[in-house]
Amino acid sequence: MKYDRKTKEGWIDDIARQLAPVLLKLGFRQSGKRSFVKKQGLAKKQYLLMARHPGRSVEGGTQLFIDHYANVQFAELNDLTGILNGRPLQAGFATFGGSVSRIIRGNWKDWPVDGPSSANRLVKQFRSDVVKHVVPFWEQFDTPEHALATFRAARDWPWGEGTTIAALHYVVEGADSALEYFQREERRFPAHLTEDEFRRLLAEYSGNAKRKPKG
Repeated sequence: MKYDRKTKEGWIDDIARQLAPVLLKLGFRQSGKRSFVKKQGLAKKQYLLMARHPGRSVEGGTQLFIDHYANVQFAELNDLTGILNGRPLQAGFATFGGSVSRIIRGNWKDWPVDGPSSANRLVKQFRSDVVKHVVPFWEQFDTPEHALATFRAARDWPWGEGTTIAALHYVVEGADSALEYFQREERRFPAHLTEDEFRRLLAEYSGNAKRKPKG
């Protein structure tokens, strides 16, 4: 049976509708047809569904693939990371997170959706993924302090480059901790970022932060 693109996109919207009660119970609000957000302290947590229609043709038209994503955004970390990188990060950049498949298995994967029945099967799988894997992930990154503790305990760290981790050290423990991390892991940083420049940028950022009006 052939399905047009609008019908296929409707399957994704239906998956989101069926997942909504789980996210709403966790304190999220629906911010779009396929996205949910929750602000908690300095963190903005997000869950969303994303689809793609690659050019591979199948009997029913173009194959539809879907994956779900979970992330945490920290505005202050993103601001400082952009300064250290020499260019601002895009608005809404996910500080930590990405594909739930990557969170669970360490590698990216998306799932084919061929019809209403396969979409319904994915509802069960995604619901289980949220409860078993995404909620613990969010708990590990719900504050900068927890994120830094998670980083220090990790054998393999897939989230964020050296500048993000340096920003994390700065926000939690201050400039000295960030500098120690830079000196220890300089190879993880952009080639243009020397220790003198790193010190200068931190001092400048700290001065600007102190001058910002409160409230």
